[in-house]
Amino acid sequence: MVTNSAGQPVAGATVKLANKVTLTIRSFITQGNGEYRFTGLHPDIEYTIRAQKGGIFTTPKTLSYFKSSESVRVDIQFETKE
Repeated sequence: MVTNSAGQPVAGATVKLANKVTLTIRSFITQGNGEYRFTGLHPDIEYTIRAQKGGIFTTPKTLSYFKSSESVRVDIQFETKE
C-alpha cells in the first residue's frame, strides 16, 4: 500500500519495481485504496521499489530473498505531502 505522510492511501501513484540483476523496471498505478501488486517475482533476486506522484518520490526500499510461496507486503509512504 502507498500512503501519504498522514497515513492516508494515495491513489494514482506510480510504483516502480526494478530488478537489480537485469535492471528491468515494471510499473503499477495504485488503486483508489493505495494498493498495488506485482506478480511473477523471482524469490532469489533483489528488487528496488519506490513510488512517485506529482514529481515527488518515496525513499527506495529493497525487496530480497523471499519464499516463492508467500505473498510479500511492502508499504511505501511519502514523507511529505504529495
